[in-house]
Amino acid sequence: MKVNEEFKREFGRKLNFWRVEIRGWTRSDLAQHIGVSNSTIAMYESGKRMPNLMMLVILAEALDVDADDLLPEVDYSVPTLEGQTNIFDVIGE
Repeated sequence: MKVNEEFKREFGRKLNFWRVEIRGWTRSDLAQHIGVSNSTIAMYESGKRMPNLMMLVILAEALDVDADDLLPEVDYSVPTLEGQTNIFDVIGE
């Protein structure tokens, strides 16, 4: 399943906020703390890539936040053709 571009960009903005504004860390600090490359953090923050569920949990623990704090709010009111909300319409496929 593909996540839509706006969702990825918003995730990146939130990750950057928690890393820089709250923790005062560089990308290198976070990358070293969780055992990934600086470019991985840059890809997450630029919205070019999304972490998998395990990495989301690792990022949240490293930043000392709930995983929900890193995830964008999702508008579940997007109607499908049948007028019903479908999460795949919101996050994309």
